[in-house]
Amino acid sequence: MCSNILKSIVKKLAMAVRKPKGKGWQADFQLNGVRYRKSSPLNTKAAAESLEVRMRQALSERGTIKNLFTQPKEQATPTFAQFSERWMTAYVVVNNKPSEQRAKRRIVKSSLIPFFGKKKLDEIKTIDVESYKAKELQRGMSAKTINNRLAVLHKCLATAAEWEELDRVPKVQLLKTTPPKFRYLKESEVQTIINAGTSPIERAMVLVAARTGLRFSELRALEWGDIDFGLKLLTVRRCAVGYDIGTPKNGRIRYVSLTVDALKALESIKAESGLVFTFQGRMCVYWTSLRHLQLTCKKVGIDPISWHTLRHTFASHLVNRGATLQAVQVLLGHSTITMTQRYAHMAPETMRDTINLLEPKQEKNEYEMSAKCLPEAFKTSEGMEKLLQKVFNSSFEEK
Repeated sequence: MCSNILKSIVKKLAMAVRKPKGKGWQADFQLNGVRYRKSSPLNTKAAAESLEVRMRQALSERGTIKNLFTQPKEQATPTFAQFSERWMTAYVVVNNKPSEQRAKRRIVKSSLIPFFGKKKLDEIKTIDVESYKAKELQRGMSAKTINNRLAVLHKCLATAAEWEELDRVPKVQLLKTTPPKFRYLKESEVQTIINAGTSPIERAMVLVAARTGLRFSELRALEWGDIDFGLKLLTVRRCAVGYDIGTPKNGRIRYVSLTVDALKALESIKAESGLVFTFQGRMCVYWTSLRHLQLTCKKVGIDPISWHTLRHTFASHLVNRGATLQAVQVLLGHSTITMTQRYAHMAPETMRDTINLLEPKQEKNEYEMSAKCLPEAFKTSEGMEKLLQKVFNSSFEEK
């Protein structure tokens, strides 16, 4: 009895692969009462046995042998347009402030996609980047604007490489630029604009901007809780771009001491809480505030300025009066000293004093040294002549 059962099992095992008459080798077996049969791609017993193993494995893992011989398709490399949209959603929105998100989306949509959009990521080469630069220059774009767009392009492609969508990032070389020119006001011009202001809030806002160097986005987000009147200290802890309020640029909180006149201006409009500078009870809007500022300038005969001019004025006055660039860097909230270096030429007196250290020292003659010890009556040239004549006569008389 046992012998018959054993023979039956062996027969079933032997039937896992078979070669029917007039046909090729097949994998043929039953599993859980279901018969599975499939011809081997290679007409050999070994290939059929290998096929059986693959079929059993597929049934174990997926419950079916469907598409057993279908090779997985290689994932197609996305175009720049396809990837840039995913980059905006998965990277820019997650890691950048709302203002940066808007700027990058505008650059990608209006400039980069029209040029690179249809190219696959691995088709973008250095020559394509150079062609893009040439085209933008021909359109009259400034080198600084082009560099801003190239920075976004490079970051997008570098992210693609980090996400293993791209093997090699093409070289992106920025254009050479000259340091941007900036304007700053004389102290008399600052006072003229302040005196011509139409409201206490407007006058205080101009004065605080000129005495603290705050960006407009930081001014409009300033709250009364950020000002310590006892310590005469202002804390810059937030900025507002559009309707989004976040941390200051570079994400750093900084502290600025208040001058006496800035403190008095703030005390004149002091409130219990809320925003320091408002327009009709609401947060100031940049373009509205800029128009008011420029109308005031026009009224007093000063060429129109921007709010950023007051920031340049703050830094320029400090450097002119001997402040170090490192101190100005901290007060302005610059992440690197490079941005602050633009004000280095604003200290001609300091530079002159430094060069004077190389001047040869002049030796004082005996007259200059001894004249300090003489009575007032003899310190003039006439008095000195009388003194010398007196000494000569007395010396002659003694002989």
